[in-house]
Amino acid sequence: MGEYDKYFNKDLHKDLNKNSHIKHVIAVTSGKGGVGKSLMTSLLAVMMHRIGYNVGILDADITGPSIPQAFGLTEKLYGNDKGIIPAETRTGIK
Repeated sequence: MGEYDKYFNKDLHKDLNKNSHIKHVIAVTSGKGGVGKSLMTSLLAVMMHRIGYNVGILDADITGPSIPQAFGLTEKLYGNDKGIIPAETRTGIK
C-alpha cells in the first residue's frame, strides 16, 4: 500500500436519504457562464411537469442561484430532521 492510497482508495458513497424518491437526474452543465443553463433548466422542468412528471430543480450555482428568480420565488428555505424542505412554484415544481 502506497503512501497516498489511504486518500485515493476511500469509498466515498453515502447512504441515500430514506425520504428521497428520486428516480432520474438530468444535469444541465457548462464550463462557461451566460450560455443559458438556467433558462434551459427552467424550460425543461416546466415541459416535464406539463406532461405529468413530478419535477424538482437543484440550483447549485455558487455565484448566485437564478432559478428562484426565474420562477418568482422569494421565500426562504427551511429544514427539519428529514432534510431541506424545497420551495415550490405555484404550478408545483419544487
